Amino acid sequence: MHAFEIWNTLSKELNHEILQAAYLHEKRLYRHVVQDLCEALRKRPQAILEMPREARHELFKPLLALPQFNTLGSNLIIHWLGSAHTPMLALFLDTVGVAHDGKGCAESFPKEVESSRLEKACATLYEKYPAEQVSLYLNLFPGITGTAWAGLEKHIRKKQLG
Repeated sequence: MHAFEIWNTLSKELNHEILQAAYLHEKRLYRHVVQDLCEALRKRPQAILEMPREARHELFKPLLALPQFNTLGSNLIIHWLGSAHTPMLALFLDTVGVAHDGKGCAESFPKEVESSRLEKACATLYEKYPAEQVSLYLNLFPGITGTAWAGLEKHIRKKQLG
């Protein structure tokens, strides 16, 4: 699943959480978001920045669901995952048996993962973390890593997004 497809399914709360993470911790990325999306809206950035943040983020959501903003939306989600959800990323990689840096970042991924390990890893994440966050991560995982593990898709609870 592409990032732009995921943005269309996110709850209002998760949409705000992801954008808020960039606003608070990655000002440069957030400036790109404001600049690019204000251009698409044909609004001055200052006018948008004067809006309450939650309303602004709600305004950005449908734009991030457009294919032309896939890279921007992907960067926002990756930043949010890497800054706020490293325990979830690390747990998933530990459970499937992928060596990583302790923060859920790996240099390489195997072409295949044993189906029982994959099933256990997904089930463990859904037990321990909010389902919408897990579904977002698992849906974006192949795009982030360049892997296409057989069977991953069947373990993602699609109904949990949005």
